[in-house]
Amino acid sequence: MKSFDFDVSTILCSRFGLHCAFLVQDFTLSYLSPGLAEYLATDAPEGVSGLRLFPELVGREADIKTALGGIGGFSIPRLVRAAGAACFDLHVYPLQRKKGTALLVVQDITGKLEADRSLQQAHGEVSLLTETLRRKEADLEELEEAHRRHLRKLRIVQESLRESRKVLQSQHDRMTRDLLMAERVQRELVGFVPPEVAWMRTAHTYRPLEEIGGDFMTMMKMEQNSYAVFIGDVTGHGVSAALFIALLKSSILQVFSEFGSTPDRLLERLNEILIGNLMGNFVTGIYGVLCPESDRSARFVFA
Repeated sequence: MKSFDFDVSTILCSRFGLHCAFLVQDFTLSYLSPGLAEYLATDAPEGVSGLRLFPELVGREADIKTALGGIGGFSIPRLVRAAGAACFDLHVYPLQRKKGTALLVVQDITGKLEADRSLQQAHGEVSLLTETLRRKEADLEELEEAHRRHLRKLRIVQESLRESRKVLQSQHDRMTRDLLMAERVQRELVGFVPPEVAWMRTAHTYRPLEEIGGDFMTMMKMEQNSYAVFIGDVTGHGVSAALFIALLKSSILQVFSEFGSTPDRLLERLNEILIGNLMGNFVTGIYGVLCPESDRSARFVFA
């Protein structure tokens, strides 16, 4: 068929991607334009009066006949060419001037679909990136909040350490003052003035290991110009040692008046007094009696 009774501009069809053909009632083409044949990857051989179009439309003949009867046109979207390389929208419009004939408009939407797929993919990637950024931002906010919490805790700990340092420094200063006072008291307890007699010369040096030691020495005058001497060492150091020295000194003075001339009895009695008051500590000592030059005797007991 070389002629048809309607005018479709080839330029317009080319510009808008449209292709035209005659369609008979059994849904075969009576004319196939070159552009349409190229899009459909088919050709109408010379002398062939009809060509089946789109196998996907088999079974839709009733719809086609209804459209061709003048009720109205219809469209079938997303038809796929047999090779699967292109997609088309098919629009059928009945022609009033030629009964039983319709205008077939095929629009290639392959590029549009590919663009849509690319757009959807890009949208998905953007959505994924947006979600990733949102999560990263949430993680960053969580890290910042954790950092702020740690800073608050650190400030609290630092403030607590400063307060503890103040308390410890105050306690240290008080203990230092107490130790200095105890040292002076202890030196008063252990200090004595050596006797000045012609028949005896004395000398001593007191150097405790710590500020307050546990050493004790004293000399006491007796009858007949004799002298008693006691040197002792209380276990331990510090304030407790000073307290035990005070107890030791008072206990020696207590038993000296009665047992001063008998060193063994004096230490026995001193042991009886101290044994229940040292709270697990003990005292080592030496006690002796020095007689005048005429007698030239000395008696010592170790305990």
